[in-house]
Amino acid sequence: MTRTAALVIILACALGFWLGRLTKQTTAPIITPAAAVRLDSGALVLERTPEPAPAEVRTELPPDATLRRVVTVQIQPQNLEPLTVRLSLVDTPEGPRAIADTPGAIVTGGMDYPNPEPRRQDPHWAVGPSIGWEGGRMEPGIVATYSTRRWTFGSIANRHSVYGFVAIRF
Repeated sequence: MTRTAALVIILACALGFWLGRLTKQTTAPIITPAAAVRLDSGALVLERTPEPAPAEVRTELPPDATLRRVVTVQIQPQNLEPLTVRLSLVDTPEGPRAIADTPGAIVTGGMDYPNPEPRRQDPHWAVGPSIGWEGGRMEPGIVATYSTRRWTFGSIANRHSVYGFVAIRF
């Protein structure tokens, strides 16, 4: 194999890896049915169905909003008729929002308390094989890196030499 061919293969692999990371698609979580559960405090963990919300349960959405979830809650106030409250969780250009609606009544207020998603923790250490060319021959070696939130430090070693590097993460 010539140097040019080897270089083309390495560049193609690197380009494929980079494009694969750019176009990485996340899969939607599998939603399974679950029964309602009453907690000791009296709160109710709602029943869950994997089926999408029927049209009569959906509420009006703001423009440019994408519906993520619909929650319906039946409430029995003392000495009053039962009441159904619909909560729609939507994605908007300004971020996720909650919409409350109830047929036959007016929602007078409420508060949406977002719970920020935990930050993904990348592994700090990585070790793997490397292939380089010295004096016209292929030289196998090893790569070891340590990453922080902003920096990556590493070393590449083969039979003849050791190289170090520092990179910024973005």
